[in-house]
Amino acid sequence: MLQENDKEDKMRFINPIRLNELKYSLIQITRIIKRTSPNAKIEYDLNDGLDTGHAAIIIETDEISVKETKRLIESIKFASDIDIFPLKSGNMRIILGFKNMLLEINP
Repeated sequence: MLQENDKEDKMRFINPIRLNELKYSLIQITRIIKRTSPNAKIEYDLNDGLDTGHAAIIIETDEISVKETKRLIESIKFASDIDIFPLKSGNMRIILGFKNMLLEINP
């Protein structure tokens, strides 16, 4: 039985399955978006995932046009959530969130 102080002793590791899903989505999204929006800025944020267990793919572009809808759906299916924001610059920011990036074990 875990006691309160035992919870602090948990070890956290990157979930290799979720990491592969993030990489797959990043590669596919980049290929799809860059075909029609070559100036789009596409990044990923894994640093937050090391603290909170969340990671993200961040896309910033002035336009988006997708000709391969089925491929796009396949590429985002591993995301836990998707947010789209208009920016003051006239661009839009799309954030694909990936939860459960960490596994916890008790030593």
